[in-house]
Amino acid sequence: MTALFHCIDDGAPEETVRLLAEACASRSVEFRAIEASTFRYRPQDRLPPHSMLYRPAVSRAAQLVEEFLLRDDVASFYPDVDAALFSCGAPRRQLERVGLTVPRSIPVACTDAPVLADHVERLGGFPVIVKIGGGEGGIGVMRADSMPVLRALLDHLVRGQGQVPELSAYVPDAMHHRVIVVGDRAVATYENPIEPDDFRSKPSEDPAAYTADVPAELASLALAATRSQRLRFGGVDLLRHPSGRLYVLEVNFPCFFAQATLGGGLDIAGPMIDELLAVSAALRTNRPR
Repeated sequence: MTALFHCIDDGAPEETVRLLAEACASRSVEFRAIEASTFRYRPQDRLPPHSMLYRPAVSRAAQLVEEFLLRDDVASFYPDVDAALFSCGAPRRQLERVGLTVPRSIPVACTDAPVLADHVERLGGFPVIVKIGGGEGGIGVMRADSMPVLRALLDHLVRGQGQVPELSAYVPDAMHHRVIVVGDRAVATYENPIEPDDFRSKPSEDPAAYTADVPAELASLALAATRSQRLRFGGVDLLRHPSGRLYVLEVNFPCFFAQATLGGGLDIAGPMIDELLAVSAALRTNRPR
């Protein structure tokens, strides 16, 4: 029986879809693209048992298709269907709950001056980071160096747009690492240095910054962070302070894993398909996933 891999697309990066399709072809796995925008949600659109499913697209339409198609007999990067249906509203709290170190952070739903002054003091003073969810490549991450700047930003986000951004302590002079986890392994890591005239980082353009030999301290943190979010795959963002102290920022799922291939020649799509094949095989024999 031919193994089937279903890829939910809705504006996902071309490189992501192409690398997954190539990994499937090299393993004699049939690749099937599902367009979220035209999906019909009919009973006959359900996947055959033991199919493999991954959603590289981040849109709400793609998420709804994924929720419709996931079943206990479909192989995915979730340990069970509930992990996909019930997302964590406060992922940093979950990271802290399992004992991981994260930058101090506070959700902000009030812009009153005394409240903001208390928040800033608890976070160690200025500068502080203001972050709203849903962005990529640093979009939605802002730095406030003074109270007037902070109040203007939060007036716009909280009072103007009804958002609840996260206010975080700023970790100076830190190196941002991305670690990619697949199953029970950290399969790649690379550095994201800070751009000139910016406080945000971007993936390194130096191929030497990419490696499949993930240092043990980074690997253990990335694996623990991924498991805490009930995932088998993710791009974990870490900060290393010059003192050596490590902070977990977040677990990105889905993530742009193609960067490790494009920037450093590391194969990520292959291990991803191998992991889903192993999960599918376990489902066929009723072994624990």
